[in-house]
Amino acid sequence: MGLDQFTIEFDNPTKSYFPGQNVTGKVVVVCSSSKNVQGLRIKFEGKASVHWTEEEKETVGSGNDREERTTTRVYEDSDTFFDYKFFAAGDDRNDVTIPAGRNEYPFQFALPQGLPSSFIGAYGKVSYEVNAVMKRSWKFDHEVKNQFTVNALADLNNDAGAAQPGELKKTKNLCCLCCASGPIGYVFKISRKGYVPGEFVQIECELQNNSSRNVTGVTLAFVQTSTYYAKGKSKVATKNLSEVKRPGVEPGDTDIWRGDILQIPSVPPTKLGNCHLIDVQYQLNLEMAISGPALNLKGSLPIIVGTIPFRNNFLELMPQNNGTFAPSAPPVAAYPDMPPPNYKDAMYFGPDKPQQTIVDDITNKVIDQIVPKGEEYIPKYVTYGWNLPPPSGQ
Repeated sequence: MGLDQFTIEFDNPTKSYFPGQNVTGKVVVVCSSSKNVQGLRIKFEGKASVHWTEEEKETVGSGNDREERTTTRVYEDSDTFFDYKFFAAGDDRNDVTIPAGRNEYPFQFALPQGLPSSFIGAYGKVSYEVNAVMKRSWKFDHEVKNQFTVNALADLNNDAGAAQPGELKKTKNLCCLCCASGPIGYVFKISRKGYVPGEFVQIECELQNNSSRNVTGVTLAFVQTSTYYAKGKSKVATKNLSEVKRPGVEPGDTDIWRGDILQIPSVPPTKLGNCHLIDVQYQLNLEMAISGPALNLKGSLPIIVGTIPFRNNFLELMPQNNGTFAPSAPPVAAYPDMPPPNYKDAMYFGPDKPQQTIVDDITNKVIDQIVPKGEEYIPKYVTYGWNLPPPSGQ
């Protein structure tokens, strides 16, 4: 009695959904001969989980018998958003026959509102999946799983801070031997703090070098900071997702940096929309590299990443024929004229991922394992096609 196929197929080929949408599809069972089973159970599950370990030292014993030991403590927690099961065939009490040939068992599940975005990080994840189990008496069950992506509804139009301009000012006085040297500094501005994936940040920055040292280079980086919470503790990892570089500034010179752009990649929204175990934030980090024995001048400007763009930017959206099929626009009645988004793989996965640095906040060491072992599913995040901004001055 062979089981030739046991799979879960989604009607939406992107397997990407917004909260409130219906997840529809079917479980396909192909048998070379009929099979008697206790039932075919289908389960929908969404959950967040975090896990990490820390080495901690403690003193045991007393007097001359005191000694210091190192113990490994585990910090973990989980939160289940939904866990819904039903039997598509049978009831787990009486046997039912699955006929030979191809059998299809349709399913439909309405996603709750307020779900956070799918996410896979160094110390935790938010995941959603459909699970099908063919239960058998006195035999091992057959089981199959298929994950899908949820994109939280993070509407920039409803975030007052997203429309506000951003400015970052930094100055630093340098010393040359025993003599004071003039300051170096920069003023970096953005027209607003809120963006969606696919959108471009236009760089406008004044770089000043009134010192006797060379500024050897300037880097603007788009950085993701993820914080994981469990048992009253937290764990932080930072990830450099993309960057734009600028040549240095000679002593006594001023440079106006305009015309370059930095595109927001395919990433989940700020705060993941709504998740109390994992918090995700984004920053634009600007660094001036200084020659000689001096620390570089660094600054950070927080930005907000959403999934619904500003309404007054809808006309700038352009359809992308080479994008992945988008089944529908987000279910936001207030924006019926918004073009549907595309869905792209999370940019930090795959062999073509850019060179990145993920740093542990406690050990300050680079984390080599970007994605935990065993994670094969790549979330597909909402992204939009944008016309390139005109050159500066147009």
